[in-house]
Amino acid sequence: MDGVLGRLDGIPRALRLLLGIAFSLILLAYSGIININEIKYILILLLAVVSLAVVAAAPRRKAVVSASERPAIALRIKALDNSAPETLARILEDRAARTGLEYIMTSLISPEGSDSLLLILGPRDSQVLVESEIIASLASALKSFRVEAISSPSLRISSLIDAMRPQKGSLPIVIVGSAMREAPRRPRSRAVYIGRRIDSPVDVPVAIDASDILGHVGIFGSTGTGKSTTAAILACRLYRELDWRVVVLDWAGEYTRLLSSCRPRVLDPTRDGVGVWPVSGDDSEGLVEVLSSALDLSGPQAYLLDKVVSSRAPESVKELLEAIEALPEESKWDREVKRGLLRKIGILANRYPGLFAKSLEPLSMDGLVVVESSSIRTSFARRAFELLLLASEYYWRVRSNLPPAIYIVDEAHNVFSGEQGFLARLMAESRKYGMSMVVITQSPSSVESLVLNTSTKIVHALRAASDKNFIADTLGLRPSLRDRVSRLGVGEALLYAPSLGEPVIVKIEFPQPATDKLGQGLVF
Repeated sequence: MDGVLGRLDGIPRALRLLLGIAFSLILLAYSGIININEIKYILILLLAVVSLAVVAAAPRRKAVVSASERPAIALRIKALDNSAPETLARILEDRAARTGLEYIMTSLISPEGSDSLLLILGPRDSQVLVESEIIASLASALKSFRVEAISSPSLRISSLIDAMRPQKGSLPIVIVGSAMREAPRRPRSRAVYIGRRIDSPVDVPVAIDASDILGHVGIFGSTGTGKSTTAAILACRLYRELDWRVVVLDWAGEYTRLLSSCRPRVLDPTRDGVGVWPVSGDDSEGLVEVLSSALDLSGPQAYLLDKVVSSRAPESVKELLEAIEALPEESKWDREVKRGLLRKIGILANRYPGLFAKSLEPLSMDGLVVVESSSIRTSFARRAFELLLLASEYYWRVRSNLPPAIYIVDEAHNVFSGEQGFLARLMAESRKYGMSMVVITQSPSSVESLVLNTSTKIVHALRAASDKNFIADTLGLRPSLRDRVSRLGVGEALLYAPSLGEPVIVKIEFPQPATDKLGQGLVF
């Protein structure tokens, strides 16, 4: 009897005792010890008390069940990209702030890609159903994602919890409403946030993978469209979020201001002893290529320069000048070629002797460096300086095992115009030595080989038809996107990166000075 009564969960212990007394009285009455008529009123009273207790307990039990079994829907999201869960997490963080719903996600990371289970919780079936459709639409817009619904909102949470638990080898990512900011600190991500997508019905955060940047980046746009700001945003994020070394070659003197919140090391080549001279052993070929391009040398002048450098390997422009002066003149032709070469080399040696000398260490050893080459007033000397700096950094990396670095070259059409040999070799070989380029130009059609060697392209508004058509043909843009390139607003850009799979229109966003919203709410 005690076991039977013990199963009446909603009845207090005192009432159970009264029930026991009632059953005892009934047994006594049937035994003839007590007259049954005398206890009928006692039994009626006891049963009334028990009934009231059961009725009072029932609503409380119902409320508990209702609170713990909220409407929920589960989605399964697969992607070939291992960074896909983080991209999805950014979308969920944004949706949580907008909708007030709750999200739980767990992801399995493997060499084949990622497999995520997402649970959406809300107060009503209709809310979670609509939200699941929105999330599926946003994820499907990112080409590498595939979304499958695995439950309806009428399915209760308790039936989904086991499926949502991380299995062996999985990487859990948890986002639950306002608890996002209390999540443990995660390791630094391999994705770089660019901005928000503006060509879809819903605002979507857009990030590109670190591998997209390592494959060289091109930033294009007419004057005043925001390409320099975009480059500064990228430099700041790479430095702050990925701890990468970044060297900015500032042709026009803009980046010290644009990067002030990231506190870069700023170098003025004319006064801070920045030397560039890529000659050491077998590196003379690069010096001849760069100087021939920067100084616009004729064929005979380039031949004479190669003859001098190959025989002596001078360690500064002054030594080079002295070696050229010491060459014997065997004919009038030799004299004319030699004097033409001396005139051009002499400008570098006499006006900027400290710039063109062997460097003590690569610039990329610091975190974020801005080289204000705009302080070099002579344009061809500035061009020679930037080309020689890139050559010098490249040969440092060929000889030494240095950490990866990004080199941002502004006004690339001024630096690389007409230059083919060294540029082609630099773009093709530098990646294996940890040297990646971000090139910025307002005239991509004037540096076609450079554009074709960039795997990621950020295209601001292009006004010139030749530039717009060249970029559109390079990316294979459909007519609607081709027309939009010339109508983009300031700070808006067409973004193509291998990890995205297709071009999208984004609004570039600058990171906050003290914190980054993408670094919150993720548990890795």
